[in-house]
Amino acid sequence: MRLLAFGYLFFLPILSSRTVTTQIDRVITTQQPTTDDGIVGDWKLVLETYDDNHNKQLDDAERKKGFSNHYFYRFSADGSCIISPFASNQLKSGFKGKYQVTEKNGKKIITTYWDETDQKGQREGQYTVISVSKTELVLLETTADHTFWIFNRV
Repeated sequence: MRLLAFGYLFFLPILSSRTVTTQIDRVITTQQPTTDDGIVGDWKLVLETYDDNHNKQLDDAERKKGFSNHYFYRFSADGSCIISPFASNQLKSGFKGKYQVTEKNGKKIITTYWDETDQKGQREGQYTVISVSKTELVLLETTADHTFWIFNRV
């Protein structure tokens, strides 16, 4: 026991005075813990439209060209979600999934994964968050950066 105490007293000062230098490169992608950052909640797709001018911004003219479509997400604070592509009984007919919020070049990215289908663990979708408020969530699909999905909180 005395030997252990001696080793602790002898080596601790040596180790604590040691300087470790690391090089940190510019980080473009970071993972954030899933928290209530405005995304958590129930979201029903109310409008789908296209980024006609490819500026990755939802312009008024593009919003006016939007059309109705069906989709539903329930994002929970623990990273679980419900995914429903159905028009009715969206919560009851939805599939369990998981989601992850990451950041890339200063923009939030939501990636959803199937959890209970034969595609378990596979990516269901990936979206850039254009805006999020108490009532509206605007996403841009990352597949081609061309389709906006506009959700209302339910």
